[in-house]
Amino acid sequence: TPVSAAFVDTEAHWAAEAIAKWSEEYQIIQGYEDGSFRPDNSITRGAFAGILDRFLKFQAQAPAETFADTAGTYWESAILKLNAAGIYLGNNGSALPSDTITRQQAVTMIARAFGINAATDTLSYLDAEQFAEYARGPVAEMTARGYITDSQEGVFRPLDPITRAEIVSILNNMIQVLVQETSDYSADAAGTLMINAEGGASLADMTIAGDLILAPGVAGPVTLNNVTIQGILRNFSGVEPTVFQVVPTDPAQPGESQTPE
Repeated sequence: TPVSAAFVDTEAHWAAEAIAKWSEEYQIIQGYEDGSFRPDNSITRGAFAGILDRFLKFQAQAPAETFADTAGTYWESAILKLNAAGIYLGNNGSALPSDTITRQQAVTMIARAFGINAATDTLSYLDAEQFAEYARGPVAEMTARGYITDSQEGVFRPLDPITRAEIVSILNNMIQVLVQETSDYSADAAGTLMINAEGGASLADMTIAGDLILAPGVAGPVTLNNVTIQGILRNFSGVEPTVFQVVPTDPAQPGESQTPE
């Protein structure tokens, strides 16, 4: 079924469905007051930090003097939170918040935010020689996991500005369901489910076909009652979930959560 376009400029866009989900339903990346989404617009480094902070709800913040150019700027708090989490590293002491963020910069920050460590830095793209060294591993791994689906004709375009639609597309490929309210949730997830509700959440009688991610902002209790996680539990919060009869489909790998005795 076609998406009813809440925005005046997304109806025929390739990312229309993902935009509707991540803008209207989850409100992680917002539209503009004139009713447009501007899917093909670029985004600044500061605004991108704001999106990642809304998504993951980081708690700790780096000292105000960390960067020479963030004091009093709109995205200062988000940038300092991302710096404290090891995601937003800046450039020679500057955050460059009003610079346009490139595709390789954005994908690298997303990989850092989700603790996605590269098993390879072999890039299958035709423009592999254009990549900065820091981006090779993250982009290779994000590609290998199927999160990057917007590269045309084998070209990644690492130095191009990332567009708002491309950001939404990556988030949509990574996370199937986002639980933002402290509530009971019991609908099966066809991919990875992430909880970012500060008060935690209660999941019951359901199957998660991908991973279960607890975002850094989760501070309240998380209970899993008869929940089958077909992927792994990736916990970035300080909360240890309470588990009732979880049946993993595969034995947990070393260092990953197993069902408690």
